[in-house]
Amino acid sequence: MVQVQRPSWKDLFWGKFLYQYRNSQSFSATDYIKQGIYLPKSMLFRNFINPFNLILLVIAGCFVFGFFKPVLFSVAIGLSAYLLCSFYSLNTTAQTLVIDRKVEKDHFTEGDEIEVTIELRNKSTRAVTNFLVREVFSGSSELSFCHFMNQKIGPQSVKRVKYFRRCDAGMGEYRFSDLVVTLSDPLGIFCFNVKYENDLDIYVGPKVQDLKNLIFKPSHSSRGFGQHEVISRGENVNFEGIRSYEPGDPIRHIAWKLSAKKQKICFCKTFRKPGEY
Repeated sequence: MVQVQRPSWKDLFWGKFLYQYRNSQSFSATDYIKQGIYLPKSMLFRNFINPFNLILLVIAGCFVFGFFKPVLFSVAIGLSAYLLCSFYSLNTTAQTLVIDRKVEKDHFTEGDEIEVTIELRNKSTRAVTNFLVREVFSGSSELSFCHFMNQKIGPQSVKRVKYFRRCDAGMGEYRFSDLVVTLSDPLGIFCFNVKYENDLDIYVGPKVQDLKNLIFKPSHSSRGFGQHEVISRGENVNFEGIRSYEPGDPIRHIAWKLSAKKQKICFCKTFRKPGEY
């Protein structure tokens, strides 16, 4: 599902549109700009001095000085018509834009690299040249992805953007979210946000590693493997029977339950080696 977020005339005048991305925790446009990645500031950071207000100032000046030079009235009317046409043209394009996200599968292991394809389909009759694609993936140390595309997307055409994210945030369920495409006219006067609301959940499982062959060494007191594991009688775990207690017998072999009936230590357990009968 696609939702179009259009700026109001008040937002355009005061320059508050898209201001929230400056302080966003999941998306830092300032970091991208510092890395040398070109991002149009008109699509991210706005203030009172912006292209919309500059054109309004020119239109107002033409109306004022038009009383002295009537030809300026025509300039003011032409610029006003250009503003309206740009707004409604960009609005129509945003309404008909189709966004889709594709991931090869929904189960990954730690350390895997995910290839994400974002498909933009322009179903309008007008070409668009400026697209800003943003998305957030919670399963990577690099949360946000940002890509500016100034290539022309013609009418009834498709453009695909591919990027990779590594699953390095541990095991668990993670989400691809906040997929937003910002459209702008060539002069950067208007900006429309087209938000793709179908979030994608994936599961990241543990990475399985093969262990080396384990070598078990025998005890130093044994003569070999198999049935003969000890060299002295009575140290095995195979129960043989009960006999009378003799001084010097190990305490761990005393039959405590039987001795308790006689109120003294008088019985002891005996054991035999495997294979002895």
